[in-house]
Amino acid sequence: DTYLTDNKTYNEHVDYCLYYNGGEAIHDAKWRYTYEVPNVPERRRFGSELYHTYGSHGCINTPHDIAGKLFEEFETGDKVLVHK
Repeated sequence: DTYLTDNKTYNEHVDYCLYYNGGEAIHDAKWRYTYEVPNVPERRRFGSELYHTYGSHGCINTPHDIAGKLFEEFETGDKVLVHK
């Protein structure tokens, strides 16, 4: 239960946040279903080519239910491997 912010352009509440590399995290991203971007219908779902133009700031945006499951499974010190 925290806020993700750059102290300038965004300040978003998340229920689940697993930091794995400084300020980068796996977290729920409810706004993926809240805000629409004109002429970008895929903005309302996860994945696809969306992240080429409307991506994250380095975090892994995750559907709320999946982020909750991950949060219950991980422990401090668990290793995370992120690949392209």
